[in-house]
Amino acid sequence: MASINLRDVCLDYPLYGAYDFSLKRRLLGRLAGASAPIQTIRAIDNISIEASAGARIGLAGPNGSGKSTLLRLIAGVYPATSGHIEITGNVMPLLGLNAGANLDFVAADNISLLLRISGRKPTPALIDEIWAFTELEERMQRLPLRMFSSGMLMRVLFATAARLLPTLAATSSWRRLNFSISSQ
Repeated sequence: MASINLRDVCLDYPLYGAYDFSLKRRLLGRLAGASAPIQTIRAIDNISIEASAGARIGLAGPNGSGKSTLLRLIAGVYPATSGHIEITGNVMPLLGLNAGANLDFVAADNISLLLRISGRKPTPALIDEIWAFTELEERMQRLPLRMFSSGMLMRVLFATAARLLPTLAATSSWRRLNFSISSQ
């Protein structure tokens, strides 16, 4: 059964020399053997979440509040600085749905390409099933993705990603973060 369990999780980003703009001070410090302490910024501070199959979690906040960073932490892109993370099930981070897509290819070829990248064999039946999920007109399947509106593009990319059947899907969108845990 799929689940997310975060207990008192923190994530610190190191800021390697970000605030010391003096080249002279840096060089003299290195020559003298003094190592400047690495400054950090706390991106996630003591977050605890428990969710199991069927749960949906939504986080809202202004830009820069850490929603996408939390998604990347759960997906395993970033390691936690402290705390405990336990994820059960297959995680599919939909961080950049268009990763791997080629906007000059027609929609059907992009669906095939994305399926191959994910290790799935594209079949005509599978491509038709994905296309039906988009609810776009059949003729659109033969157009390059660069001709699609951003909403139509997201429909094609999301339909393809959704067909990969993860047990945990985490999507980041404008000013909110969503988790959906399936019972598969």
